[in-house]
Amino acid sequence: MNKQLEIPAILQEIIGKKCCRKYLGEWNSLHLGFGEKIYHSNERLCTPFYGEWEIGTYFANWEIMQDGNIILDKKLKNTSMELQQQLDVINLCCITKIELCHTNTSVSFIFDHDIVLRFYERNELEMQDIIIAHAFLPNERYVEFHPLSGWKIEKLIKNN
Repeated sequence: MNKQLEIPAILQEIIGKKCCRKYLGEWNSLHLGFGEKIYHSNERLCTPFYGEWEIGTYFANWEIMQDGNIILDKKLKNTSMELQQQLDVINLCCITKIELCHTNTSVSFIFDHDIVLRFYERNELEMQDIIIAHAFLPNERYVEFHPLSGWKIEKLIKNN
């Protein structure tokens, strides 16, 4: 198997961490926090804390399924507020597994209670190598998945 398509070991460390934050941003971008709550004092940010681990996507499509049925989808014609209200009642609990589907380049996070969060690419030509999913990890580590080039792992540089 291509090493760029294997789930990075450092991302596997999120397995078993509890969901502490669920947020829908602009353009129905999805951001989920896991592990310890990390509080900040930046009033411009939407929530008073982030998770020690954060996964999400800015521009890719996403859907949440339970027992094989879609229960929430970015592409629903609902408002962001309605989607956020629906997201708030879904019990995401803990991630139990992470999977990569090589045929349609999607990344799935499997949770307790047979819930699956799937990030997948959009069809627009200009969006072919967008970041499908990203993760901010402890110790300023960052991971992202691109459909053409695979996983990229970086160390974030803090501007103090």
